[in-house]
Amino acid sequence: MSDYAHTHVLYVCPPDLAQQQRQAICAAAQGYIGVPYSFLDYAAIAAHRFHLPVPGLRSYIASTRHQICSQLVDQCFQDAGVRLFADGRWPGYATPIALYDLLAKGQQPTCI
Repeated sequence: MSDYAHTHVLYVCPPDLAQQQRQAICAAAQGYIGVPYSFLDYAAIAAHRFHLPVPGLRSYIASTRHQICSQLVDQCFQDAGVRLFADGRWPGYATPIALYDLLAKGQQPTCI
């Protein structure tokens, strides 16, 4: 972490999360240490976005054995009982820009 000591960081978090929820999100994140980053998830998310008929696409996107950053964040919130997206999207279908738009605009998450 010392490599980033002088880096400007923007921290965004949904307002009104209870301390217990914040701790649960952090605990969930620790459970994903070692899960590999997956560039293939970008392709899978794009295939879903463009409505390409790819067999097994939904289960691939939903898998927690490989994730991109936005999927990881969304999954940790879900594991803690906080749903970030209330629009009926597929599990794991959390793009970086959707996550940024949601958190940077300060929209309220839904407790599940």
